[in-house]
Amino acid sequence: MKKKIKLTVYLIKIVVVIIISAKSTLAQNKYSFTNRLNIRISGGIAAQNGVDYDHLLSNGKSGPYGTLFLGYRFDDNTNTANYVGLFGTTLKISGTSIQQMGIDKALVVPSNFNGGSANAFELEGGLIFGDWFRLSAGVGSMQLPTVGAWQKKNYYTGTGGFIFGKKLINFHATTTVLFGGDLTKSAFRVNAGFGFSFKFLKSRKKYS
Repeated sequence: MKKKIKLTVYLIKIVVVIIISAKSTLAQNKYSFTNRLNIRISGGIAAQNGVDYDHLLSNGKSGPYGTLFLGYRFDDNTNTANYVGLFGTTLKISGTSIQQMGIDKALVVPSNFNGGSANAFELEGGLIFGDWFRLSAGVGSMQLPTVGAWQKKNYYTGTGGFIFGKKLINFHATTTVLFGGDLTKSAFRVNAGFGFSFKFLKSRKKYS
């Protein structure tokens, strides 16, 4: 008799565990989970030219760049991700590129320019569509090295291009146009490099 009671109690416990597990699974299935925040850190080579793309990849027109993106995902599609956010880019523009911009009359190069690389920083707001296409615009500033000092040149920017890879590591290929401000004509740059994408701050949405 005692064995039957123990067996019955044991079976009841198993049934209770199964019911609780089933309810937990159903509760989880009522929600979809999305990582809302995205941080991307990328870097590579940027080749700056004058008013066109001719001889853009010739020697001396490239320099390093690094970009930090902080974005918020505004969709709930689990297959693709669309973000809105800020891009901050720092880069070096070679002396050869500065001289080319001067030759093309895109930039008034100071007479005391010493031929060295300019430091530049750009801040853009924009979108990443489907985890693969970037479109952004903002402002930029470059510091030209002149004899005894640095001279600032301000301008506006627009960037568009592609991101290959939706996981942790991805490849970036974009082009940036520089215009307005202290520039007298539009100038062009291409950027290519690798980056890391970190997604976090998970939110949930209840199925209707």
